Amino acid sequence: MAALLHGALRRGEGRVLLGRLWAGGHLAWLSRVLLQCSQVQDRAIAAEAAGTPPPTPGGGSGRGAAWESHVDLLAAQAMSLRLTQALCEAHAGDLASQVAKREFLVRSWREHVTYYCHYPWPLRELPEIEEVTDSMLVLAMRVAERFAAGVNAATRQKLIQQGILAICSAVLLPTPPEQRAMHANMVAGSDDRDAEVCVAGEATHALSEAKTVAGSLLALLMQLPEACRTFRDRRSAAASIGLLAQVHSWRVELLAQQPLPPPLAAAAVEAEATAVPPAAA
Repeated sequence: MAALLHGALRRGEGRVLLGRLWAGGHLAWLSRVLLQCSQVQDRAIAAEAAGTPPPTPGGGSGRGAAWESHVDLLAAQAMSLRLTQALCEAHAGDLASQVAKREFLVRSWREHVTYYCHYPWPLRELPEIEEVTDSMLVLAMRVAERFAAGVNAATRQKLIQQGILAICSAVLLPTPPEQRAMHANMVAGSDDRDAEVCVAGEATHALSEAKTVAGSLLALLMQLPEACRTFRDRRSAAASIGLLAQVHSWRVELLAQQPLPPPLAAAAVEAEATAVPPAAA
C-alpha cells in the first residue's frame, strides 16, 4: 500500500489517493510502520537486552511479525515518512489538531529516531544502507520541523509535552557509550588529551544534516517557556547532562575558535614581539 501511494505521489497523481488516505484515518498506520522491526534487528535488540551476542539463527524477540528483509523495512519506513510529509503539507491544520489530541505521531518519531541514532542498526557496514538510513533520518527531522513550524504556540506546547524535545536530543546527542565517556571525563576533570579523544569519537557520528535540522527545530521550540521547564525537569536530567557533557568535550575546539578580547590580544602580540629567540638565548 505504501509503495502504491508513494509511486502515485512521485508521478504527480497522488492527490486523490492522498485524500483517501487522509479520509480513511491511515495516518496512525503510517506512524506504526516506523515502530516495526526486521528479523535481524529484532534479534539484535533481544540479544542486547539479554547481554549476549546476537544469535544467527532463530526468530525475533516476540514483538510480532518482523520483516524478513531489513532493506524492505527501510524502504517501507522511508515511503511512510514521505507520505506523512505529503499529508502534512496538504492537511496542515487538520493534522495539527490530530497530533494535539493523540500522541502516536510524536511517540513513533521519537522511538524511530532514537533507535537509529543511538544503537548499532543492522547492515550499517554497507555504504548504500548507511546512506539510505541517514537520508531517512534527515527526512524524519524535516517532517517534524515542517510540522512544528506550521502550527501555533499552543500546539507547539502540546508537542513539547508529548516529547518532541526528546527527538531533537536523540539526534543531537552522541551514542550512549560516547555520552558515558564524556560524562566520566567531565566528572574526573580530565586533561585535554582525554577531551580530544571524546571529540574524535563524536566526529565519527555521520548525521550532520539531521543534526542541523534538529538544532533548528530545537531553537524554534526553546522560544517557549514550556521547553525550558522541560529541560529543568528531573525527568530530562539525562538529556541535559548529555548536552552539557558534549559541549564540555568540545571545549578545546571551541576556545581555539574564539578571538581573544582586545587587551589579551594586545598582550599576546607584545609578548611575541619581545620574546627572545631560542638561538639568542
